[in-house]
Amino acid sequence: HDTLWAALAGKRRSHGRGVWPVDAASRGVRLGAVRASSGRRRRLNLGLRRRQHQYRSGPALGKEEDEITIPPSATDIEDNDTLSILKDIPPQEIGFSLKSNCTLSFDAVVTTLNGKSKEAFYTEFFIIKQDLNNLLLENGILLSNFPQVSSYGELWARSRKNPFLYPNVLKNIRDLLMDQVAKGNGVRIRTDINGSATIQNLDKSLYYVVGSASLGKVGVTWSVPVELVSGTNKLSLTLGNSIWSY
Repeated sequence: HDTLWAALAGKRRSHGRGVWPVDAASRGVRLGAVRASSGRRRRLNLGLRRRQHQYRSGPALGKEEDEITIPPSATDIEDNDTLSILKDIPPQEIGFSLKSNCTLSFDAVVTTLNGKSKEAFYTEFFIIKQDLNNLLLENGILLSNFPQVSSYGELWARSRKNPFLYPNVLKNIRDLLMDQVAKGNGVRIRTDINGSATIQNLDKSLYYVVGSASLGKVGVTWSVPVELVSGTNKLSLTLGNSIWSY
């Protein structure tokens, strides 16, 4: 055997390759090291390619991001409290109309002693949620300052007929009525040539039809209550439901 190995070694040297024979164990160790080194290189290359792909494509789908917790505001807390209260109320107790669907149609016609009818045409009326007497009283217009009249209806009619005898009274009354309209407590309308008018989109509520017309010797004043219901509501203004006439 020694002679055989020596001959093989000499033959390898004779070819000038400088390759020395190794036993099987040595070859196994060297082959394992090479394979291990190649495996590490493949894993490093694979990790590098993954990082490059993530950099180009952004965060991977399904990857959980860090959560940012925002504390609730005071408004959110109040809204939650309101919702919790509403949940405890039966639906029928919180039902309400989201729009106004009442219509009021009225006419103002008076019948004189001789049987003739006269319409309050082109006359200004106010449909408000407060009657005339309380409105004027609460706003400082006192009857005690006008001893010659007996009611607010008469005061309005006479100040309309003879404004110079009642300085600023007619203006003050109209300003109060217009203020109610501006505050959303009613509407202003003018009758047509037949003494009629129609107002739509009113609330389902109690209103007062307030106005004064130049009919008769002095005039006629109305402050007629009307409870509106859904749909069309009709009302006739006459001498019978006026608060003052002459």
